[in-house]
Amino acid sequence: MPMIEPVNPQMCGCDSATTLSGLVSYDEAVRLLMSLEIAPSRTETVPLGRAVGRVLARPVLTETPLPAFDNAAMDGYAIRHADLTGPGPWLLRLGGRAVAGPAGPVSVKQGHTVRILTGAKLPDGADTVVMQEAVQLSGKSVVLRELPKPGANIRFAGSEETDGSVVLQAGKVMTARQIALAAMAGAAEVVVYRRLRVVVLSTGNELCATGTALRPGQIRDANGPMLKAELARADIASVEVIPVADNCRDIANHIAWASKRADLVVTSGGASVGDEDHLTSALRLLGARTVFHGVAIKPGKPVMLAQLRGAPVIGLPGNPVAAHVTWALLGRPLLNRLAGLAQPLSQRRLVVARSDLHHKPGRCEFRPAKLSGLDETGREVVDAGEATHSARLTILEQADGLVIIPAETEWVRGGDLLEFVPL
Repeated sequence: MPMIEPVNPQMCGCDSATTLSGLVSYDEAVRLLMSLEIAPSRTETVPLGRAVGRVLARPVLTETPLPAFDNAAMDGYAIRHADLTGPGPWLLRLGGRAVAGPAGPVSVKQGHTVRILTGAKLPDGADTVVMQEAVQLSGKSVVLRELPKPGANIRFAGSEETDGSVVLQAGKVMTARQIALAAMAGAAEVVVYRRLRVVVLSTGNELCATGTALRPGQIRDANGPMLKAELARADIASVEVIPVADNCRDIANHIAWASKRADLVVTSGGASVGDEDHLTSALRLLGARTVFHGVAIKPGKPVMLAQLRGAPVIGLPGNPVAAHVTWALLGRPLLNRLAGLAQPLSQRRLVVARSDLHHKPGRCEFRPAKLSGLDETGREVVDAGEATHSARLTILEQADGLVIIPAETEWVRGGDLLEFVPL
């Protein structure tokens, strides 16, 4: 199996693409995006049951140690280990029962044992729990034939977390797992960042909304519905998708309005340099600060990022595949930063190319790929087709993610390692 050095997980290897006139590399675009002075500010306190999908603004601390008391890790018998002297077997008198939940005090006397169930508080005097499979019952006594380790099968108080320790850091998204941990820690409510407002401006005279009859020369608007679906998150308060004509003044007016109303403005189309691509002129007319315009990637070269009165404006290409890819690579991390996520970037992993792939050197390519099982060493294998076509959504729909082909690579051989970005 051919092997190559894996690409650094934080670098796509396309820095040489900066030699392409006017374009920044993908790594530089990410650096500029991550250094943008934007941060969530306002917070709110919500009941734990309404925190699903929200982003923590303050850490969650334990109200008590976890566990709060010594308890049995399994069903068995609580004993005093010091009672097991001399050679076995040992006979202990059965003297009581301990179950999970509120109960009166239970203790283990010398030479005795107490039946204990999982989660029950350890009886006074006991220091070891013997699993029920390791004993034999003999009338009202218990016979042990093997010497257990002291402290066996006990979850000791504070062994998971001490009192007042942080169990969830700020910047975490509250999923079912985080909800469970916060509940265990005693949090009835949590402090989260406020929900964001987003405006999507879908530009193009040729676009026709779904449910409307097509006229000659028109195409369906795929990017508007796609972006609205991408923005269907619990930390988003509102999403407005507005069609805008290919007119510099109209685009400028809509961006100016949206920048006052929204935390993030997303545009689709008009970001290139054609006669009817007016986004750059509209932003210049408004006095916006351009962070970057044009990234040496395929697809999605025209993507741009600007800032107007503190509101980020990300301009996605009009071609649907390019729009989806650049949203995944740059738009989603930007949104995640605004939302307060501690880790806004998608996590990459290494995969193995199933077959040879040809690539035209010059731009770093993010090619749709489908996971196709494991190789003989247990590594994930991907199938990637021919070079990406920016308008072929069927290819993207069938993909599990994107493989990264570095800018100056002409051939990827079957068995080579590639970075994989899940979609």
